[in-house]
Amino acid sequence: MPPPIDSHPVKGNSLLIGMASLLAAFSAGITLLAYQYVQLTRALNATQHTMAQVELRQNRLKAIVAEAVEFSQRDPSITPLLQSIGVNPAVAAPPQGH
Repeated sequence: MPPPIDSHPVKGNSLLIGMASLLAAFSAGITLLAYQYVQLTRALNATQHTMAQVELRQNRLKAIVAEAVEFSQRDPSITPLLQSIGVNPAVAAPPQGH
């Protein structure tokens, strides 16, 4: 004799379907978060590269300005040029005697 047919086969499957749906939702969420992480990491790397280039240019400009300030001590004719870009070379104060 064949086994009796269950009149409510959906009852047992509803829990399984619910868990599978929950698993699918979590998987989609984790996939989205992983994609965002990869995109943000790429953007961070690009920004770090840009910052390194800016720092390199900044250091080069500081070296040029320092050299110009040093040169202005030997040739004060460039002092107005340095002052026009916001650099005030240290001018040696004349000695004061008592």
